[in-house]
Amino acid sequence: MTRLKSITICFVFLFTLLSGNSFAQDLLQNNKFTYAPLFDNQVVLMKEISLNNADPNKSFQIVKEWAKERYASDPLISNIRYDNTNKEIIVKSRIELLLPENENKVREKVIMTYHLNTFILNGKCVFEVKGITYKLHNTKKNVKAEDTITQSALVSGPQQELRINIQRSTFYFLNELADSLETALKSGI
Repeated sequence: MTRLKSITICFVFLFTLLSGNSFAQDLLQNNKFTYAPLFDNQVVLMKEISLNNADPNKSFQIVKEWAKERYASDPLISNIRYDNTNKEIIVKSRIELLLPENENKVREKVIMTYHLNTFILNGKCVFEVKGITYKLHNTKKNVKAEDTITQSALVSGPQQELRINIQRSTFYFLNELADSLETALKSGI
């Protein structure tokens, strides 16, 4: 009886471990952001971008130029830090998102704050966004992405349409941002 119990525990542990790995694989190979996965109770959006250039230093230089172009021009909106040793760029930024029309034909705006980490690792550039919060124009309170754009936050309720529109605008913006980085890396500019 104890042997059967041990085998069952091992099987459950192995299944849990494998399902976690497949989730992480799905998270990293997500071509377009279409849902907001939780990792350690935080929304984390990741994408791996294959590098055409075998030289990680050249690829990192391209990522640095891309980040400077997008984030270094306005220090009041963005904070950027370069880690040349680990080939990592850490950005904290904010943007005003224009949401799709709601049922009243009004396009609301929301301020999104986010952390973007990009780093070169094993022949790939990892694009990671986390720490997302939103501030609606008519409120002073910040709302976390975990309470706004995850599947569980999109269930019916008084703010459902607003949350769906925030999710759509967030994914649109982040997909465009990731695509622009991938284009820069592919073209070598």
